[in-house]
Amino acid sequence: PRARQAAVDMVKSEGPNLARFVGQSLSDELPRVMRETVRDMVIDYSDELAVVVIDRYNKAFSAMLKEAKGEISAVLTDGLTEQDRARMIGAVIEKQVKFAIDQLNAVDTSKDDTLAKLAQSHVALANLNLRLQDLMDAKPRKDETRQDKLTRRFLGTFWRYVQQQNPEAKVDPAEGQPEPKGK
Repeated sequence: PRARQAAVDMVKSEGPNLARFVGQSLSDELPRVMRETVRDMVIDYSDELAVVVIDRYNKAFSAMLKEAKGEISAVLTDGLTEQDRARMIGAVIEKQVKFAIDQLNAVDTSKDDTLAKLAQSHVALANLNLRLQDLMDAKPRKDETRQDKLTRRFLGTFWRYVQQQNPEAKVDPAEGQPEPKGK
């Protein structure tokens, strides 16, 4: 019985200290983890997008060269001055770019998986941006939930942490954002 009572007393006396320690550890580590997670997600997304874009540009450039093969070989014939060659190559490139733009405008992009995913990601990012702007609004809404309040508090704390770590990060008050606390 004494050991049990001693354990209960210890939990009661040290419980608040343990909760403070866990809370402090969480508040110290969470912004770093979030920053790294978002950074990694953006890097992965941009890497995938870069691979797709490079592949498409390579295919478009190859197709353009195939289309202009005869015209380019005509430019390379002897008897032309450098100025004539430059003018003719400029005309060939301009013609091929116009052709590529016309082809691009004629293509139904709604059937392209990559472009559809890109459009969906833009919608998702726009929705996320609207949600964050709504949460960071200085005036709380009447229908705000507990989760909204906690999210607002967390974002405020996170922003103050970012400002402590990066003093150059500033909010332009002209954009309707509140001035950072303590400044």
